[in-house]
Amino acid sequence: MASLFPYGNVRYADPGYLADGVHRYPLERRRGTLSPGRIRNAWARFHQNLERYTVEQRGMIEGRIRRAAATEGIELHGGHGRSRTPSREKQTTKAESRKRWAEVHRAERKGNPILNPRSYALGLAPARRRH
Repeated sequence: MASLFPYGNVRYADPGYLADGVHRYPLERRRGTLSPGRIRNAWARFHQNLERYTVEQRGMIEGRIRRAAATEGIELHGGHGRSRTPSREKQTTKAESRKRWAEVHRAERKGNPILNPRSYALGLAPARRRH
């Protein structure tokens, strides 16, 4: 007989609703540690097997997955398993990137310390020049 807990003692979205009693759609890799990959996978697999569950069971499973996703800051889309993590508030455009690089090189030409481009982009203090 197959194990009722195929992924071990972790949180599952389906606590064994189907006739075989097997827990499905794990949300954690280790007990107490939610896994974004497992949450996305649970969302996708659950929507591939909707017809196997009653309306009440669907609501319970979807609620567990959505709560786990909200806890991890994952945005779930539709029932197609497509999900993505929220993007940064503002993506740097090519023009902005070029402008920053121009400022760095202008500062170097004026004799100012070399700026680490990554630190500069993050708004941190300039890096020291290494000799």
